[in-house]
Amino acid sequence: MAYADLHLHTIFSDGIVTPTEQINLAKENGVGVIAITDHDNTMGLEEAFAAAQKSGMKIIVGTEISTTWYKNSIHLTAYGFDQKNKDLVTFLEKNCQTRKNVFLNKVEAIAPRLVDEFIIYCGSFFNRQKAVEFLVKNNIASDSETALTALRSVKYEEDFPVPEAAIEAVHRAGGTVVLAHPLAPRISLKLIDATPRGQRKLVRELVAQKLDGIECYQASHAPEDMAYALELASEMNLLVSAGSDWHGPLSILGDGVKRSIPFYVDNPGALKTPLQSVAPLLERLGIDVDKV
Repeated sequence: MAYADLHLHTIFSDGIVTPTEQINLAKENGVGVIAITDHDNTMGLEEAFAAAQKSGMKIIVGTEISTTWYKNSIHLTAYGFDQKNKDLVTFLEKNCQTRKNVFLNKVEAIAPRLVDEFIIYCGSFFNRQKAVEFLVKNNIASDSETALTALRSVKYEEDFPVPEAAIEAVHRAGGTVVLAHPLAPRISLKLIDATPRGQRKLVRELVAQKLDGIECYQASHAPEDMAYALELASEMNLLVSAGSDWHGPLSILGDGVKRSIPFYVDNPGALKTPLQSVAPLLERLGIDVDKV
């Protein structure tokens, strides 16, 4: 039986494996259809598609888009869009610049003399983990927790676009949009409203904004979260998605990743989500699950 894993990261965002390594590991672990969803960019997709072609694996164009909603971070996974669509390219570039501005300002407030070194350290992608590592490496913070506390103490608005704008941009590029890890401990509906009733209302709002699907099978979800997400999908006629949100081996990442992804799996595909569980989404994206 082949599995689907539609939420994976590489060195082109906050993952620690290359696109080729990600594809090969997924293939070894029974994945038949994959999506690389690096944050706010598609830079790793050319390599990923080449590796997938060699391995015989089906691959879908993807990215994970950062948005701000009700003063909280909400992520959307986008699939099957035209990578060359100028409006979407511009949209993603602005998101990457916003992400850069957030962490540049935070590091500048903490260690102003090291800003240029921080830019070099981050390369093309800026995120909290790189900022933490940089502060510890340069003895600005004694450990990761101290670095995180320092970063959080610097107030800077994460001015990402609202979900509706992201959904519109992806739809104009011919893509499909899914609400990522909706019931995770962090970056989820739970931080906007902790009650199931409130979360249902929020999903209805996103459906009104033309949301296409919801990620139900997810390593950040407890079994009861998966069940509730599936209930919401059925109730609101949303496509069901699945993804491990795998960033690399836990032995390298450390247990800290479990704060965001409590049920972090050993490898891509370890959620063992059958293709049939997400067949309507895959069919929307042009994949016949019976031929995988």
